[in-house]
Amino acid sequence: MSVLLALRNHFGSMRLVALQLFSTAGLGMVYPYINLYLTEIGFSGTLIGTLASAGAILTLAATPVLNQIADRLLIHRWLLMFYYGGFALAAVIFATSQHYWLVIVGVLLFRMTTGPSMTLGAQLTLSQLLRSGKTIFGQMRSFSALGFACASALAGSVFALGGYSLTFSVGAILSLISVQLSTIFPAKPKEKAKAETGPKRRRHLGIYVLAASQFFVAMCTHNAFAFLFIHMSQNLDVAIACSGPEKLDT
Repeated sequence: MSVLLALRNHFGSMRLVALQLFSTAGLGMVYPYINLYLTEIGFSGTLIGTLASAGAILTLAATPVLNQIADRLLIHRWLLMFYYGGFALAAVIFATSQHYWLVIVGVLLFRMTTGPSMTLGAQLTLSQLLRSGKTIFGQMRSFSALGFACASALAGSVFALGGYSLTFSVGAILSLISVQLSTIFPAKPKEKAKAETGPKRRRHLGIYVLAASQFFVAMCTHNAFAFLFIHMSQNLDVAIACSGPEKLDT
């Protein structure tokens, strides 16, 4: 008990710590098996790559619009809960349905919610820590890495017990828990951020170099992870998932 009290005093809220753990644990449970599941129900590598690209384009188009709405209405907490709920819905679709178009909707929903939820969650966490006068953002976010690592390590055991259905269901449950934990953030900020006045300053050229580098890093790592587990399973004979052939409903 004394250890828990010490942690609470240091981090400000154990619910905030739990949110970091559970929000990425759901991703760690689901992410390694999505593309393997798609191949087993008959999706080709070309289609999987196309869906990944389509999800990225939809994310690029929708995220700024949703962020602008959240800024205007001060509903950032609701937007974060929407992202976690969307991820949970995608996981439920994977767990319960093999209908062609429904699975495609699940894939796109998964792609559109994972990245933005992590970014918005980090922003709200930083704001919450600043309000409480704590400068421990790096320590707090380390729990996100811990949650993802632990869930990824346990995913194999969960899959061995119940296959894709149980694995995706556990991921959905973890994400739904994150929805409830998100209430740690205030429903609305006390006041809107004031717009800067005066002449606009020119952006430093380095920001464009950084943006370009982040674009290529994200593109390459995403493409690598998209087919890494498929390559290991089909070409290297690594027993990642062995649930047997599935039939796709059309």
